[in-house]
Formats: sequence, C-alpha cells, structure tokens
Amino acid sequence: MKTHPTRKRGGITPDALEKRRTWKAAFRARVTLFAEQNGIAKTEIAWLGRLKHQDIVAFADRHRLSYDWLLEGGSGPQLRV
Repeated sequence: MKTHPTRKRGGITPDALEKRRTWKAAFRARVTLFAEQNGIAKTEIAWLGRLKHQDIVAFADRHRLSYDWLLEGGSGPQLRV
C-alpha cells in the first residue's frame, strides 16, 4: 500500500522532534511573558495551544512586535516602528 505523497514513511526523527518541542516551548514562553508584562488578557493568547501562522502574524501586527524576536528570541521584545 502506498502512503500519501506528503507523508514520509518513518516519520520525524527523535532529534528533530525534540528540537521542534524545544522551539515551541520557548516561543510560548516568550509570548506568555510579553502578555503578562503588558497586561494582555489570557483570552487573547489562547491561540498558543495550536500555533497557526495567521494567529502569530495577527498577534505580532496587533502589538507591533518584531517577527525576528517573536520567532527566534533575543534580548527582549523589539517593537516595530
């Protein structure tokens, strides 16, 4: 039986899976900390459970956050001018 063309047989490697989990945890921590420091309601960051691109972009645009900081971290939230 053939698998779907976009699905790879064998799945993701354990190293890649760990790297993905680590990135997601760090991303969620950055957004949560930013929200707490700026008095943003938890209902506004409820999308963190599913991490969809459009939600990330909408949040960054609404709060004028740098995409680089939001996605990669750094010294602190960098606001776009």
